[in-house]
Amino acid sequence: GGEDRALLLWPVILAHPIDEDRPLWKMSPQDLLNSNFEIIVVLEGVVAPTGNTAQARSSYLPHEILWGYRFDNLVSYAIEQGVYAIDCSCINNTVPDNTPRLSACRMDHQRKAISSKKASLSLSRMSQAGQCSRKTSQVSQSGHHLAPGSACLTSNLTRTWNMQAAGHGHNGQGQED
Repeated sequence: GGEDRALLLWPVILAHPIDEDRPLWKMSPQDLLNSNFEIIVVLEGVVAPTGNTAQARSSYLPHEILWGYRFDNLVSYAIEQGVYAIDCSCINNTVPDNTPRLSACRMDHQRKAISSKKASLSLSRMSQAGQCSRKTSQVSQSGHHLAPGSACLTSNLTRTWNMQAAGHGHNGQGQED
């Protein structure tokens, strides 16, 4: 959350959010490789026993950034000793992950489009369910007995037949009145 301090007793993942206010928001993997910039990372801390500050700095050029990879897990459990162990010999190992090969902006647009489609499908289903319920009640009031699952189709046919019988709808020649 908004803290500028972390107690690093255990390996910690530090992440920087990429939102619409960030320069990487619209960058895809290909855009990243074709760009000319440098990311500078500074990790600063205090050594508790001595009170001394320690600082680690590194910089990354676009070709050094691996999109769709993460650092491998360094932590394992040593059963014989009953302790967790950190294998620092693997500190630079990376493994592929399931990061989409899209810009954050494009992922956000796709997520919104999917949410919008789900919402409209849900509204459409609710609307259809309401029509089926209303039509089913019209059919049952007309005295027809329906098999489950055929209520909507039958009620549409019944409503059409009732409208034609009442003088509305088709005039018998394939045209609407």
